[in-house]
Amino acid sequence: MFNYILLTQENEIRADFGRYISVSIGKLEHIRQTLAKPINRGTLETPRRIGPDPLAITPEVSRHVTNLIPNLRALPALDAALKLFRSVIPASQKITFGGVAYPGLPEEEGGLEIYCNPSDANHVMRRETEGFPLPTDLITAREKDFSPAAKCIEYSFLLTVLLRAAGLEAYPVKEGLEHVFVAAKLSGQWYKLDAFYISGKIPPRFESIAKPAYLSDRQSMAMFYCNKAETLRKQCRSEKAMAAIQNAIEIEPDSTETWTNYGALILTLYKKEGQAEAEQAFERALEIDPRNVCALNNKAVILINLGKTEEAKTLLKRALEIDPGYESAKRALWNLNGGPLQFLFGRPL
Repeated sequence: MFNYILLTQENEIRADFGRYISVSIGKLEHIRQTLAKPINRGTLETPRRIGPDPLAITPEVSRHVTNLIPNLRALPALDAALKLFRSVIPASQKITFGGVAYPGLPEEEGGLEIYCNPSDANHVMRRETEGFPLPTDLITAREKDFSPAAKCIEYSFLLTVLLRAAGLEAYPVKEGLEHVFVAAKLSGQWYKLDAFYISGKIPPRFESIAKPAYLSDRQSMAMFYCNKAETLRKQCRSEKAMAAIQNAIEIEPDSTETWTNYGALILTLYKKEGQAEAEQAFERALEIDPRNVCALNNKAVILINLGKTEEAKTLLKRALEIDPGYESAKRALWNLNGGPLQFLFGRPL
């Protein structure tokens, strides 16, 4: 999943984040300057190389493809993609394609057997890789005696580089608020390859789709660092979390997700001193995407802490108009309307 940093009125601003970062807000002047710039809705495709690249075709990636499909040039694109897809999911899972169920490949057949682990920030892979395992980390995990586990975004980056290493066109695609899958163009047709699964509920998926609005490599790289920052925050590695979110802003300054998480991170680190900076970041996120319900929620939390409850209610109601099932906004609005007390009086307070 894509990791938004979600604030709640109960504890986020007062939360103890562990060590404070060593720089002051005033020293983040380059980010303030970025906030002041107009949004650039251009289509620059080349990402800035300021750290690890989650879409790099490393020797480990190439070796996995070669070992798995030694006759790659003779294999149709669909067959190659299916085999690569099967190599990343556990043997206990199945992909249905063309009316046939294909199980994941076991280790002895070249399978990586990567299991879903969507929320554990302290999983050994995420601690060892400082927040976010790269495709190479997932491929070599068992060689290092790690049990490989991935979120949808980590699966998607891995599948993307494997498909590209096989000479196929593939991109990550963001779906909804938090989900990411892979789109690949195979024999002239676009397909959805979604390795993320919930056992007994959602199986891995391989199905034809219309051409999607996929992420550029620059956007993908920014999302990598944005997710890395959130995981590092949960691991209480505050200095590295701030460095990662700064990288995300440097790469893609017009990302609603990045500004949402930057604002939440500033607020979590600096508490009340960071409120003005955080509010600016949420406003920037909403300028880019007015339907970003997480940014609406997070800005409402700031307004609640400033005593501007009516303005906060307006934002929360707007979030619920966009996503009626958005639990955080529902809880916050319920609390602002009196919570349990409203039942005593028969109306919102």
